[in-house]
Amino acid sequence: AAHLVAAFGRDVTGRDAGGAKTTIHLPLVIADRGIREVSPGADLLAAVLALPGSRCGVDDVLTVATHPLVRAHFDVDDDMASSWADLVARSEVRWGLDAAHRERRGLAGISEIHTWKRGLERMLLGAALPDAPPRAELGGVVPLADIDTADIPAIAPLVRILSVIQDLEYRTAGRLPVAGWCDAIEAALADLCGQETGDLVEPLASLRRLRGAAEGTAAHAEPVPFEDVRELVTGWLEDKAGRQPLRTGAI
Repeated sequence: AAHLVAAFGRDVTGRDAGGAKTTIHLPLVIADRGIREVSPGADLLAAVLALPGSRCGVDDVLTVATHPLVRAHFDVDDDMASSWADLVARSEVRWGLDAAHRERRGLAGISEIHTWKRGLERMLLGAALPDAPPRAELGGVVPLADIDTADIPAIAPLVRILSVIQDLEYRTAGRLPVAGWCDAIEAALADLCGQETGDLVEPLASLRRLRGAAEGTAAHAEPVPFEDVRELVTGWLEDKAGRQPLRTGAI
């Protein structure tokens, strides 16, 4: 789609039959795209739903943390987003929110090294303490070097975003009725984007659709696994938003 927009979604300057200079606009409409391809809110919902039950690797978590809607809510500019990637790499985060999360993934007895919890601890401790040779200060945490208190405003939003992800992940360890899952997902979206954003129309509509589908069924009252909810909603988000009608004059 990006290549088509670059080629056709623009103005072209030429000359008419009389030789006069004229500008022609080439209208372009991209059809047969899924809802998440045309709605930033739906795209964010799909990314959030993919995290619970996963390894919560660096790329997947940063996909949510650096999503345009999340960045807008936390006032994260390009420099701050780039600094996150650098801090995460230097903190040696690999996967897992914490040791308990890794245990739920079947790796009991593994320490918190290379988890998001340990990485954030290293960042915050490094910012709070003066530069010194690396050493385990508290609980085996080695402060991150070359970082100071001026970096805390950049780290704080990442801490808050990880807290939202962690809360949703812990909820998915159990079962809830459909309405409970909808409430939990809506709360996560609100925490990530803010209550007043107008970009959550499509994801909230999908969750209302889910509530309606559960009415009068066992899922309305009986607890169900998160995976069932995710599969259904993700499928809806992949639905085509509509086809481009013929004879509109658009490419």
